Parts: sequence; structure tokens; C-alpha cells
Amino acid sequence: MKKFFFVLALIGSSFSSYANETFFRLGAYIDTYYTNDDDKNLYDVFGEHPKRKLSSINNLKDRFALNIAYLSLKVNNNDFRSTLGLQAGDIPDNIYFEEPKIIQQANIGVRLFGPLWLDGGYFTTPIGVETTHPRNNYLSTHSMVTYYQPTYHSGLKLSYQFNDNICAEAYLVNGNHLFKDNNEQKSFMWSLNYVTKKGDFTFSYNGIAGNEEKAEDKPKLHALHNFYVIAKVYKDLELKAQFDFATKEDAVEKKENKVETAYYFGSFFQAKYNVMDKLNLSARVSNFDDGDNLYLTNISGID
Repeated sequence: MKKFFFVLALIGSSFSSYANETFFRLGAYIDTYYTNDDDKNLYDVFGEHPKRKLSSINNLKDRFALNIAYLSLKVNNNDFRSTLGLQAGDIPDNIYFEEPKIIQQANIGVRLFGPLWLDGGYFTTPIGVETTHPRNNYLSTHSMVTYYQPTYHSGLKLSYQFNDNICAEAYLVNGNHLFKDNNEQKSFMWSLNYVTKKGDFTFSYNGIAGNEEKAEDKPKLHALHNFYVIAKVYKDLELKAQFDFATKEDAVEKKENKVETAYYFGSFFQAKYNVMDKLNLSARVSNFDDGDNLYLTNISGID
């Protein structure tokens, strides 16, 4: 069995203009790859190629494929802002299990006063250091920890910029990794970020809590806490570290027929070294502990 893939990222140019103090920006991004997978067990009798588990890259034999094509439009002035992001490719097909997969984000916001903004619509998640755009990550594949984090949300966001270094956000959303609501209750999400003026160190604490059960099921509190750090050690070396902690009440059976809270822990460490301007080396080690079966994996180990 042999497996390999080649990833090529093309970042389109963007343009900006000012009209009546309103700022417009149009951006484009394309990421494509070639893959060859000789594992015959991956193909069905019709020759179709199933999705690769825990990955946005499909099992394909001698095929070129589109990882993601992304088009964005941003409008901003002193009192109004809006973002629209459209996407297509394997990443939205494999990661987004809700329609509309073509929309990555679509939101509109108004300034309430000073640095306080209110936005509503579809948002990309603030949780986690890895994103759905490979250009923002060290590696072309996601960690298993990232795979079980939310990717998108639908709701309202309050954001406040305390100073050049600290920003806080509070969300009221339909649920974890949901566009549509699956019950009559909302989830609360938060994000606190600190970035040095030089941009060489970032600390972020993010989380979400609420009842994520279906409307016909008994309500249970789900909570996810996410911490990550990005540090530029020196000119050519950058590090990322992340730790996740999640709970779900009344989700695991213990001794004497007691039902207790289920726990999940996930973490990873990444490093990127720039050998030269156009070449870098990256590595990642991660730990995924779902021994209480919170995410229905019953997996504990290192990937």
C-alpha cells in the first residue's frame, strides 16, 4: 500500500478601495492537491472513493482534487461592517455536515459605542488554533483534536477591543458546530485573546457551554474549554501549543449503576522551522483522550 498527496496553495490578490470612508476588500484563495492511494479496501463495488476518516483529504487513486476554493468580500467603515465568505471543495464537503456548505461565513455588524460591536449571522469558530484554510496551518492535515472541535456557529456576537493587545468576544449561538438549532435552548460561547504589539506571542482562551442534546432528549450540559499559545521563538522558529478540556453531564455509567459526568482531554504541540524563504519543516505531536466516550470514539492515544 502506498499513499501520498501533493498540496498546492494559490492565494489570489485582493484589492481595497475607499468611498465615503467605506472600506471594501475582495479576496480569493485556492488550494488543490494530487493523491494516490492503493488501499483496495477503501473502494466500494462501484469504484467510488469514500471520505478519509478524520481528514479533509479524500481517498483517491491517481486523482487531482480541490481542497478548497474560497471567495470573500468584506465591507467596513466606522459604524458598520459585513463579511461574506463562499467556499467549495473537499474541506467543506467533509467537515461541514449542515447546509449551506457553500457559505463559510456571512455576518453583519454595527458599532454600539466606542470599541463595542454587535454582529449577527454565520461565524467561523474562535475555538482552536488550526483553521479550515491550510494556508493558516503548519500542516496540510488536521490534528484529531481539531477534528472534534466546532468549525462554525450561527447567532450573535458582542466584541470589545480593550486595547491594542486584548480583545474579548461573547456569543449566543444555536449550538456547537450548528447552523440550525437542534433544540429550544441556546449555547453561550466566549473568546479572550492577548497578542503582543510585535505579534510574536499570542494567548487565547475560548469555550462554549450549553445543552447540545436533541429537543426530544433529556437536556445535558456540554462544555468545552480551549487554550492555545502561538510563540515566535526567534526569526525562523515558530511554535503552537493547544489544550482542550470538555465535559458532558450524566453521560457515562460508573460502578453501582451511577451515571456521572464524562470527561475529554486533547492537546497538541506543533513546530515550524523556516529553512529558507520558500521552504520550511513542520512537525506535530498530539494526544486525544476520550476514554469516557464523550465524542463516541472511546479512543485514547497519540496521533
